[in-house]
Amino acid sequence: MGDVDEDPLAELASRLRTLRVQRGLQMGGLQQRTGLGRTTVSQALNGQALPSEATLVALAKALGADVEPLLALRNAASPVPQARRNYPQLVRATRLKAQPSFEERYLRYVAERHSQLTVVGLDLSRPERARWPLDAAYLSLELAERPEDWLAGNEEANRPSVVVKRAEHALANCRRVLLRGLAGSGKTTLLQWLAVATARNELPEELADWRGRVPFVLPLRTLVRRGPLPEPHDFLSAVGTPLAASQPEGWADAVLDRGEALVLVDGIDEVPQEHRGATRDWLEQLLAAYKDARVVVTTRPSAVPEGWLASSHFTELSVRPMSAADTGVFVHRWHTAAQHSSTTETERAQLHDLETALQVTVRAQRDLAQLSSTPLMCALICALHRDRRGHLPHSRMELYEAALSMLLVRRDLERSIDDPEGIQLTEHQSVQLLQRLAYWLIRNRQTEMERATALALIGDALPAMQAVAEQGTRDQVLTHLVGRSGLLRQPTADTIDFVHRTFQDYLGAKAAIEAHDFPTTPAGNTYSYAVETGENGEAIYDLSRVLQDGVFPIGTIVVHPNWELFPKTEGLLNVQFGKGSATDRHERTDAPKLGDMELPYVVGSHLVNPADLTAETDNGNAPLLKFRKRMLGAAFETSAPAENASPETFEKVRDLVTGLITTYQTDKATPARQATYTKFLNKQRAEATQAQINKLDDKAQALAFMRAELVEKLNGYNAA
Repeated sequence: MGDVDEDPLAELASRLRTLRVQRGLQMGGLQQRTGLGRTTVSQALNGQALPSEATLVALAKALGADVEPLLALRNAASPVPQARRNYPQLVRATRLKAQPSFEERYLRYVAERHSQLTVVGLDLSRPERARWPLDAAYLSLELAERPEDWLAGNEEANRPSVVVKRAEHALANCRRVLLRGLAGSGKTTLLQWLAVATARNELPEELADWRGRVPFVLPLRTLVRRGPLPEPHDFLSAVGTPLAASQPEGWADAVLDRGEALVLVDGIDEVPQEHRGATRDWLEQLLAAYKDARVVVTTRPSAVPEGWLASSHFTELSVRPMSAADTGVFVHRWHTAAQHSSTTETERAQLHDLETALQVTVRAQRDLAQLSSTPLMCALICALHRDRRGHLPHSRMELYEAALSMLLVRRDLERSIDDPEGIQLTEHQSVQLLQRLAYWLIRNRQTEMERATALALIGDALPAMQAVAEQGTRDQVLTHLVGRSGLLRQPTADTIDFVHRTFQDYLGAKAAIEAHDFPTTPAGNTYSYAVETGENGEAIYDLSRVLQDGVFPIGTIVVHPNWELFPKTEGLLNVQFGKGSATDRHERTDAPKLGDMELPYVVGSHLVNPADLTAETDNGNAPLLKFRKRMLGAAFETSAPAENASPETFEKVRDLVTGLITTYQTDKATPARQATYTKFLNKQRAEATQAQINKLDDKAQALAFMRAELVEKLNGYNAA
């Protein structure tokens, strides 16, 4: 035992290696059995880092060993218990001297704070147990990178194919990364893993250059709600870190200045469209001050254009859909996690059988394989497969509906549990209230709300929901939704959000379609918008497309009266695609993404006549606006030539603009905006008219001189 006391971590690693050899397992087989990542298993067997308790439990189960001796070695290797055993007699002064630095305390906090993932549907009867250690659940996904010269190529043939690598390999040679990925693709989880692995000094060899850094996790959904984006000394307080008050003065600045910071900025797409430019300015200013910091920024693909951070030398990576092999690993890890939270051998055996069946089903059914290509959707499928005893929906919409029903109604096991809040809601009642919250978030371009706002929204709904109102107060109802629905969470004491943006978008879109108060076009398409008034009275519409499975940002369309100073036709309106100059492509921002794959951005401006909307049509259909010139598209938002858009794009844009002009005309703010724009035009008209008068005066003066000369000549002739 003397050797064990000297280095229990080395002894623990030695025992694990011996057990692996005795069982005849290769590293790949051990990873498959445990569901752990390659790095986690390798570090545990080599003694490079102290494995977590969950990791040891998984390894012991896979190796058929008693976990207690292994846990005893782990506890002996843990620095805190060792210190307590070796130094119980130290006086206060010595203890103070031995206390960890603020930076060490902060790194421990980050490692603990972000060390678990919420696994959707893991334990429907006990939501508090639907979490699993990150090192057991994390799956390294594939990232794709376009070669640097891709943006320069104008022809498809000149565009090289993407380069695909595992996350740790793709990030290896990057200092600044803009990571794009669909909802639920694993962007936030990757940031979480980077934060924890950096804080624990457990980054793999591929990311050796990233080691020794201090991670700052900055979720923009939280930061934008609190006002101006924070300076470094406010990073900790802005995200609610309990250690913020004890942060030494100048600490964050010093960490960044030494180039030892890893800044993880999550969710550009969760910033309102009109504030994304300011967010980019904030990032660029931060990098100008601290050029050696490592930075990773995440966004949904459509939120910002290609090259959005190219001037700051960001490498753009995209999260790839999970491969069939990745899906298989994920399904295995999900069921492994579910087995660890199970209480009976019967349930664990059922989960084993369900996993085997699902692995076969996913491989055999192409549609299901496509649905399970992101971690979130794959987790939903695993949960539904378990809940429905092997029966699965076939479409994305059916999947969302079934997932909501599963999460809200729960399994029979949960129905026998008394509701601690004294509230019992039907599925329909829960959906109504959740839709109201999601709807507010969509309308206000936010992904997080004050608890007081959520209480007000529920309070407004209760008078029309007597059966719910009779059960308790709005506070009790909200507490019930947060604690029992599985869809809401409370990140801080005073904020509420959805467990995943996908659920917010789906419920918000469902509410928008049912409410019928967003612009609906003649073709039946629904759009949400936020409108602001420009300096000269322009109506600036920030548009999103509302579909049944979510809300998808499009871009900006500007509407104002005819810009012509002396129009031949009265009453025309100008429709401009994107903010900025109507003619200069380099000054364009937020051009709407309404086109096809080749020319996704619609550009330019058009004069339209609202009288078209009241004209009779030969076929009896709703009238559409007429466009008097071709629709133009571009491959990129700026710095790309405009080309003729496809007929399909033309019809789509025509349908949208028709609905938008109808909305513009019925808006109570339109008369005031038009008066402001008319005042703006009248100033220009006055200047133009004065210029014409001046020209006429000059001509009149010239004619007067000519007349005087002619009169003088005439007088001379008469005198002769």
